[in-house]
Amino acid sequence: MDKLITELIEQPKEGSHFRDPGLGPLPSAQNLDKARKVIAETSNKLPLEGLGIEKVAGILTNDILPALPNQSSHYYGFVTGGATPAARLADHLAVWADTMPQVHLPEESVSTDVEDAALKLLLDLLKLERTQWLGRTITTGATASNVLALACARDWLVGSDEASIAEHGFANALKASGVQDIKIYVCKSHSSIGKAASIVGLGRKSVVEISDAAHLWNFDIAKLEEQLISDKSKSIRSIICANFGEVNTGQYTQDIKELRRLCDQYKAWLHIDGAFGVYLRALADKYDSAYHQLAQRVTAGLELADSITGDSHKTLNVPYDSGVFFTKHKELLQHIFHNPGAVYLSGTSDSIPSPLNIGIENSRRFRALAVYSTLLAYGEAGYSQFIERIIRFSQRLSAWIHQSPDYELLLESPKDAISVVLFRAKDTEANKTLKQRINQSGKIYVSGTVWNGSPAVRIAPCNWNIADGDEQIVINVLSTF
Repeated sequence: MDKLITELIEQPKEGSHFRDPGLGPLPSAQNLDKARKVIAETSNKLPLEGLGIEKVAGILTNDILPALPNQSSHYYGFVTGGATPAARLADHLAVWADTMPQVHLPEESVSTDVEDAALKLLLDLLKLERTQWLGRTITTGATASNVLALACARDWLVGSDEASIAEHGFANALKASGVQDIKIYVCKSHSSIGKAASIVGLGRKSVVEISDAAHLWNFDIAKLEEQLISDKSKSIRSIICANFGEVNTGQYTQDIKELRRLCDQYKAWLHIDGAFGVYLRALADKYDSAYHQLAQRVTAGLELADSITGDSHKTLNVPYDSGVFFTKHKELLQHIFHNPGAVYLSGTSDSIPSPLNIGIENSRRFRALAVYSTLLAYGEAGYSQFIERIIRFSQRLSAWIHQSPDYELLLESPKDAISVVLFRAKDTEANKTLKQRINQSGKIYVSGTVWNGSPAVRIAPCNWNIADGDEQIVINVLSTF
């Protein structure tokens, strides 16, 4: 145990346990083929006696791990964080302890105390008042957090215990409340909003895009208000979902104060999906940071939401999977997700709620330990510096692309880049294969998307290992085409 801890603390700056930091972001074709052959051979039939732990350990370290993406800071696909040494250490220890923080039993375990502490520290990082966000829990990720958000919004909108969807079901609750329908208004929302809408019974068709034509990550406020007025006359209730970090551009929904006004006037729920972008808020009061004004401007109004989604396995850089959910409506969260009639699952009447009564899972792994560990280890200053490196990387790379004769930056200005760089090749034919050619270099990994009807490439720096000057590696790759 002591040896494992020492290895985890003293590992190289880049790379993860058991993997070579000098490797590129993706496994080689040879390693992929080798691993698939081993997987096929070992899964042909369940062994009668078993292979033994030593042989299995050899398969895992020699065959499986080399065929997984390396934990490289040059992996810019999707929005993929790494795992800080402190978070990785804690995650190993969580597996070692194998505890299950489902019920708050303070005389038996501190696991729920750790989770509560981790969530409070996160609120501090996000400049949110602890006392206002009493509905809070660790989740598996932003998708699960968005499920919690829409479930809370759904029940809040029908308005009473007698019309609770969680208690009585959709048909009975809507009949009792007089509500005819519930709509979700978005502006370039993440696909998980539609998935969450499907899960909580609102349906994917309830998600309606009302984007500003010039800035798709913003709402067309006038059109949105017209829709809310129309909905009110038809007894339709509304959820407004804003983005702090649109997945293609990294941009932030603005006019949150105006959205709050509309929600108050028309009884709508305001949700902010900040999966990776919400952490920029850490710089909002860092007056010695070159980016504090940017952070203040684009994250203004976060505190006005009814609910907030965040991923921990992205910008916070804890191991997969981990997310967070915050809401001001603690009692509603507990009403929807409590386990009825299960006396053996009852905790105490302490101020810390049992996690199984405020989230989806009854059985949970100790995800909070990694969140707690990394926040304690690096603090506000450590995360602020990391976020600043992300912005510098994004803006320096965007500036180079903006002046390049071969590429088109798909943001109005390099200064608009925060955590995603969206661009395409100016040559139409070259653009069709740009993503593939970049990834074939073996130096970096990027993901593709479609923007305004044409293929585009998105680079999303999110690994804690990113260093000043890393943008030059990307520039060198792009310069070869």
